[in-house]
Amino acid sequence: SRTAKIWIGFVITILLLAVWIANIIGKIPDLWGINPTQQAGILTAVAAVLAAFFAFVPIIPEDKVDAPEPVALPPAPAPVLPPINIHISPPQSPVVDTSQTATTAKSIDYTHIYGGLPTTNERVIQQREGVVKEVYARLIDDGVSSVALVGIGGIGKSTLAGLVRDYAEQQRKLGKGRFEAEAAVLTVDGTTTFLDLASNIFALLNKPLLDFSHYSLQSQAMALFQALSTADKPRLIVLDQFENLLDEQTGRALPASAGVGEFLDVLNSQPCTCRLLLTSRPVPEGTHADLEACLHIYRVSGLTTPEGVALLRSQQISGSEDELRQAVERCSGHAFALTLLVVMLKRDNLSLTTLLHDPAYLQLWEKDIAGRPKFLDYIYTYLLDKVSRQLLLAFAIYREPVPLEAVLPIVGKTKAELLPLMRNLLVQNLFHIAVKEQFELHPLVASYALNHFVLNDEAANTKARQAAHAKAAQYYVQLAAKHCPEQSKRRSVKHVQPLIEAVWQYCQAAQWQEAYALLSKEELFDDLRRWGTNTLLLELCQLLLSENWQYQPLQMAIIYSNLASVYDVLGQKQEAIKYHEMALQVRREAGDRGGEGTTLNNLGSVYDALGEKGKALEYYEQALGIRREVGDRGGEGVTLCNIGTIYFERSNYMFALAFFLLAKSIFQKVQSPNVSVIEEWITDLRTNVGEQQFATLLAQVEPQAEQVVQEALREVRDGMID
Repeated sequence: SRTAKIWIGFVITILLLAVWIANIIGKIPDLWGINPTQQAGILTAVAAVLAAFFAFVPIIPEDKVDAPEPVALPPAPAPVLPPINIHISPPQSPVVDTSQTATTAKSIDYTHIYGGLPTTNERVIQQREGVVKEVYARLIDDGVSSVALVGIGGIGKSTLAGLVRDYAEQQRKLGKGRFEAEAAVLTVDGTTTFLDLASNIFALLNKPLLDFSHYSLQSQAMALFQALSTADKPRLIVLDQFENLLDEQTGRALPASAGVGEFLDVLNSQPCTCRLLLTSRPVPEGTHADLEACLHIYRVSGLTTPEGVALLRSQQISGSEDELRQAVERCSGHAFALTLLVVMLKRDNLSLTTLLHDPAYLQLWEKDIAGRPKFLDYIYTYLLDKVSRQLLLAFAIYREPVPLEAVLPIVGKTKAELLPLMRNLLVQNLFHIAVKEQFELHPLVASYALNHFVLNDEAANTKARQAAHAKAAQYYVQLAAKHCPEQSKRRSVKHVQPLIEAVWQYCQAAQWQEAYALLSKEELFDDLRRWGTNTLLLELCQLLLSENWQYQPLQMAIIYSNLASVYDVLGQKQEAIKYHEMALQVRREAGDRGGEGTTLNNLGSVYDALGEKGKALEYYEQALGIRREVGDRGGEGVTLCNIGTIYFERSNYMFALAFFLLAKSIFQKVQSPNVSVIEEWITDLRTNVGEQQFATLLAQVEPQAEQVVQEALREVRDGMID
């Protein structure tokens, strides 16, 4: 040791000094022919050299002579850590005694990973107060050690971690919550090891660093956990980009990150004094298949529609409320996608309206998103094998959550073969898990996948995609046969949902005839109109018109009429007139007199609603003539009633009563439910004119109602009504 060597040098120096003194007093004879005076001089010089060497040269252990000196951190006392009662799945982890292995920072070579988080400035970042408080509540729960924020790349995990950190600091400064020490951020990158992670945490907590080379992986994990659990003051530590320590396909620790899996096991086993907030694309998995206990998984979702709209408005993106909402919903509130949208609009001097309605710009936006580092291009190309890609593509075909069984015909594999691959896709957070055992791709992933059935060949990609849609349509047809009630028992759109999806899938497969046939066979046109689901009916009709197909004229007339009806209900009267006139032309060319009468009546109704009563009467008069010609008694009654209401509104009660009486007679004969409607009109007329005058009017009109009606119709034909 250094002390022993110093003492040896001291003793030798004393002995030499004694010899020198003896020479001075002549007690030692001449040596080697050198007289005493010369001996004394030589001995003095030797003594001085030895004394200087042993007294002043530092003694360095041989095994440390060539070691590089790392960046020094302040040394700290090395307390003996008390045992902690740990409960982990076997094998049982020992409590680590660090009293004999603690050392200073100079003995450990590691990389500093102190980092920062993205800006949380409220001028550009939505503060997400509800989500922040939810995550914070989990962090301070007594039964928690850590929370992992997981989600698809760019969803805003690091930003959310920053918001949680800020909120925790606000609470700490107010003397609230569990944290007493200032929050810290450690940023993990592709070169970070478990030793780096552990050493930085030890230094952060002002604890002596450990030489992990003496420990097993489980003991290393336990030592780090003990450091966190015995900290003087509870602290929040954010481990950002934790996925760099994990296999992105499985969520388990990479081979180069030995110790991370064991550390996750320990974190999940029991609460801890300090709390860790991890951000990761895949769900972190320990070495055991333990249930979620003290390590909580929080799946980060995109911004809500109001949050996304507020973000766009804060960046001075102009557009209608509906356009802003469309932009947010198109990417499911994906924070980074919205950021790229803002950059693109400002860089290219685009309006949001142009981007949303120009497929070329939409594709450019989606391409920008997909090409970002370690996002869609990276995942699709490097992380997925051929069958996993097929599985991803198959789910992209559906526009709603579906079970794994829905993609089996498309992929051509069994459920047993696909389950392991499905698990890996779920770990990577490419899906929304809407309900139990039903899965839906994130909209950005679905849009990406639809363009990647066949790479670099748009025609082949379209053909392959359409083939997959056809198989999906068949899946829904089979599902409807099992679960849809028979037609007479259907009461709402939920009773026909599989049929609706089958029609949509047929349209995507360009099988227009099959789509129309299903709508017609299942009477969905009438049912959807009756249930008031006009937006859905509008979507299906527009899909049928979106491409050219070999339709029969009357099929197209029915689609036009349904579009007109929907636009009428939605208040778009001019669109309603346009489609009624298109239907009228098709019916006249096809010689469909009955359909022509119906369309004329409907045109009259639209003009009636617009207040153009004279024009409405002209269409009603034409409709009445055709309906009588073809023997459409029910339709005749409807048109008579419609004409009667116009005369009623004009206070021409004699004409009105004549039309009402004829309509009532027809409705009674054909047993139409419209009897009650016409009786209400007659009651209103009686109320308006009074009982005595009504009795007089009824006695006058009832015997000659047809003649009165003909007189009124002549006035219409002669243009006497404006």
